[in-house]
Amino acid sequence: MSSVIDTTACPHCGGTATTDFQTRTGFESVWCERCGYWHDPARGQEARAPLGVLTLRVQASVATQTCFLDQGTDLDGLRAKVLADETLTQAALRLAPHYRTEFLHGEPQGGRGAMPPEIWDHLTAALAPFEELPHALVEHTLYTRHPDQRGYRVFTCWQSEGTHRWEVSLPGDEPTVLMLSPAGAFPLRDFASALHSA
Repeated sequence: MSSVIDTTACPHCGGTATTDFQTRTGFESVWCERCGYWHDPARGQEARAPLGVLTLRVQASVATQTCFLDQGTDLDGLRAKVLADETLTQAALRLAPHYRTEFLHGEPQGGRGAMPPEIWDHLTAALAPFEELPHALVEHTLYTRHPDQRGYRVFTCWQSEGTHRWEVSLPGDEPTVLMLSPAGAFPLRDFASALHSA
């Protein structure tokens, strides 16, 4: 059986995906090592929303094994397998940001940390239009989740010194996207875009 290897725009992320057209069967598979999109109709594999890509390399070998992750992936089992495999010399993970915490560290413990209940309630109300829920505040890291999706979105959250105000931003040196106070929640930027980026 012969095949024709080519590239195309990934239908999920727009990056460069690889295609493999089987000349005998007429089936074409598509995979993207940037976001993890994988579609192989010859094997009855339906395209699913990609979660990411894990590339593994074992000792004394130049060959790599690529795992395409999606909503059906057993993240706990895969993480345990990688950590227990002493032959691995490299494990390169490319993962959508809001799945990264769950994959690398497991589930963060729920709870509002030092945030007062009334501020937590305002945060809950601010997230509700996006069907997002606050999950945990661990020191200065805020985790939110969507009830129908795996993974957590990650924000930086801190209390302004000497005030009752709390500020929420994307991780890193990013501007505040949401201000919380006893009076309510006040978005300072396009909060929907920030949720998508987290």
